[in-house]
Amino acid sequence: MGITVPLAALTSVVLTFSGVGCSGPPREACGPSGPQRSIASICGFRNPEDIDFDASTGVVIVSNMRHSGSLEGGSLSAMAADGTGVRTIWPRGDSSDFLEESHAAAATENGCPGRPNRGVFRPHGITFAHRGDQTFLYVVAHESDEGGREAVEIFALNGSGANARLQWSGCIPTPEGTHGNDVAVAPDGMVIVSNWMEVISLWSTIKGAVFHARTGDILAYRGGEGWSRLRGTDAAMPNGVAVSPDGSMLFYSETGTGKIYRRPFDESAPSVFVEVGGNPDNLSWTDHGTLLVATHTGGPAFSACEFGRLPCKSPWEVYEIDPVTLASTLVLAHNGDAVGAIATATQVKDRIYLGSVFDDRLGYAALRRK
Repeated sequence: MGITVPLAALTSVVLTFSGVGCSGPPREACGPSGPQRSIASICGFRNPEDIDFDASTGVVIVSNMRHSGSLEGGSLSAMAADGTGVRTIWPRGDSSDFLEESHAAAATENGCPGRPNRGVFRPHGITFAHRGDQTFLYVVAHESDEGGREAVEIFALNGSGANARLQWSGCIPTPEGTHGNDVAVAPDGMVIVSNWMEVISLWSTIKGAVFHARTGDILAYRGGEGWSRLRGTDAAMPNGVAVSPDGSMLFYSETGTGKIYRRPFDESAPSVFVEVGGNPDNLSWTDHGTLLVATHTGGPAFSACEFGRLPCKSPWEVYEIDPVTLASTLVLAHNGDAVGAIATATQVKDRIYLGSVFDDRLGYAALRRK
């Protein structure tokens, strides 16, 4: 059977090989949305790939992800729900970054080799989880694309508001030959990670994006049992993950095909999907039980950003998905002028915050209800 290669994907690959220009025209300064734009922005970030909000402490955490070719490590930022008080919450560079060894119980489990190297810490997907009265942040983190520590790093969140702080408390190393992207934690403590690519390479990207070939799958970790691969989750660049509040359903995005899948953990029913198009990224729950997904629609423009063309103005869309019917509704669509390459859309009270893969800012828009 012949293979039809989508023109946008093929153009993206051509641009990748040709080494696109390294800069574009400047954009407006960060600030509230004016009459000419619908997306406001907040500066002070570095490739803010994922965002999560803990309502119990009023803290928004943002993962500032370092990219290939940069010698600097990444970081985790915190801000209030209204976007004020942006600050680096981890690492701060002193001993308070870590819980005392006697209290870091998770560090002695799961084969965790010890504290991460703050200088090469690269946070990716993040999620809050609660155990008793303690709040934890789970972070998919890397040391480099060429090898090194690959783990879910676990941080205890102490305090609230402007006084909140993160302290590393342990890690769960991911299996050798896997590269995590996003993370979710089920109500029973099971940790879910999307294994984006088993081999990080241009060829793997081409296989997934152009030919829709399998590059990875979904991993599950249970204490005392270790990691397992969830059957039937082989995918072309699996990305965002979410678990239903009752713990019965897994949702994950397939970047290479534009699909969002729903799969029961007990496999009592087959997986089903909805196609939102583009290249969907992270998933997040709203306060009324729907899912938000950001999807890249830039094709060649996204590849240009990846290979150095900044500021990144790659267009994007955000969809809201009903987890029962899988009906999808377009919530936002933007040409990328205010903030480009949106990887995540997270509801925080009456706003949707928008994290970008290649930018110095977050976007945000008012949450509109019908």
